[in-house]
Amino acid sequence: MKLGDKIKLSGVSHSGAIVTFTIRKEPRRGHKKFRITWTQSKGDYREEWVEKLEDAKAFLKKWEENEKTKNGSKTFDRQLTWLSENQLREAESCILRLSDRIKLDDAITFSIKHMPKGKSVIVKVAFEEYIQDQIRTKKTENNLKTKKRISKFISDYGYKRLIDITTDEVEGYVYNSKYKPATQNGNLRVFNAFFNWCIRKGYLGLNPSIGLEKVKEVNGRPDILSLEDASNLIESSIKYQNGITLPYFIATLFLGMRSSEVRATAESEALDWSSIKLEESVVLLNASSKTNQCRNIKIRPEMTNVITLLKTVEGMSFDPRNFRRHFDTVRKQAKVKHWANNILRHTASSYLYALTHDDQFVTNNLGHSLAVNKKHYQHLVTPEEGIAFFRIGIRNKEENSLQIAV
Repeated sequence: MKLGDKIKLSGVSHSGAIVTFTIRKEPRRGHKKFRITWTQSKGDYREEWVEKLEDAKAFLKKWEENEKTKNGSKTFDRQLTWLSENQLREAESCILRLSDRIKLDDAITFSIKHMPKGKSVIVKVAFEEYIQDQIRTKKTENNLKTKKRISKFISDYGYKRLIDITTDEVEGYVYNSKYKPATQNGNLRVFNAFFNWCIRKGYLGLNPSIGLEKVKEVNGRPDILSLEDASNLIESSIKYQNGITLPYFIATLFLGMRSSEVRATAESEALDWSSIKLEESVVLLNASSKTNQCRNIKIRPEMTNVITLLKTVEGMSFDPRNFRRHFDTVRKQAKVKHWANNILRHTASSYLYALTHDDQFVTNNLGHSLAVNKKHYQHLVTPEEGIAFFRIGIRNKEENSLQIAV
């Protein structure tokens, strides 16, 4: 308070009379500078000096308690309050909006705790900044998927302030009966990642998708290639344009590398032959945007045909120009009956486990967890099929012909 500022409060005396208190900040009177004045009853004018505003509040509280304890004291219809009439009406309105089990104090505490700490931004601006931040921090592998999953929401609500987005508005973009449970859960992860980033930036106080739950997934077996389809794919790759796609299929189908670990991405170059140590039977992989970890892919003696295949294509590019067109042509010529996302990697994991029955070896080579290996890749094929799979390869190499062996 400044000099001359004053506060007026009303209370009720023991006789039921309304008493008005005025607290005014005055020039210092010794060490006391707040003067409290009131009329206790008609003609009974009083004043009190205190040092601090807090002391004034304490004095009024004590006065009220004293009035209540006086003989003949009546029940107070009104209590001393620091709120103005407008503030009291606003507080009353808020209380009426709350359910019986929620106190106003709890609601205010929650609101303050989750109030955005930074500037207010609209959804579209925040999302564009989020994507740029992902690019800057090398977390771009799923950017295209992220944009696709959330683009409709951004289109519909991009103009709104982040703090005005509700759970109900997000829910329709997460759940869709047309999508598999895994896809819906993927949508939820995207929204959670975006809104949690907004909280860290101070744009949001509370994640509007936090109350949405995952859809129950029924874990089916992953799609893999049969021995016949795998053999046909390698044979078609050998025959097509002097095996231009064969290095890629060796890396993904037999060694289980991710496509992003073989082909060039925004963060990394294509797999290079300097990473492949044929004499040591090992492939040295740098950290990928998927796992952010380096790993070595070892080629065991049971997989010697993989070495033979690699020697056949040594020096060729793993990511040739017009790769997608070549890839689709080979797939078509191989007449693979069924194709699914990540089918080459799933195939490699399944047959490698069937061949070795070594969980640790498979997880180290593939770069996924032991739990994933046990959950998805065990018991899909027999040991005999595992042996046969790693015998697919080059039997003879003549001047103008390559032959497939199974």
